[in-house]
Amino acid sequence: MHNIEDICKKDKQWRGYALQLCKCKHKADDLVQEMYLKLMQIDKPLTDWYVIATIRSIYFNEIKKNYYKNTKFILDFIDVAFEDIEDTIEDDDRILLNKLDDMAWFKKELLAENYDLSYREIAKRYNLHYLYVYRVLKQLRIELLE
Repeated sequence: MHNIEDICKKDKQWRGYALQLCKCKHKADDLVQEMYLKLMQIDKPLTDWYVIATIRSIYFNEIKKNYYKNTKFILDFIDVAFEDIEDTIEDDDRILLNKLDDMAWFKKELLAENYDLSYREIAKRYNLHYLYVYRVLKQLRIELLE
């Protein structure tokens, strides 16, 4: 158990962990500074694991915030895209569209991204593993075409 002064003595260790997490020195410095600000508000004794968890939490919250801010969801466009052609849709197409409507939003997003990007580009953009993207998209195509 440590107080904030003991945590500050391990500054180099925290910056190394943050750098390993985000791969950018300036970003790592910002993460550690935010970590200090958060931990200064806590009165109870701190452990090393709590400090690491705080750094990770700050990093992933920032990723989520930036993702939602910079992404236009396909759900915003799906109603507009199919509004005018509703009468011309055949039964097989209706079944496919119903399956698409029942799909989770992130799966729809992966399908939309795969139209313009490769698996590796999607994985890099959203910080996902390449094989995860491949596996999810393959499973989606199987589900949609059965």
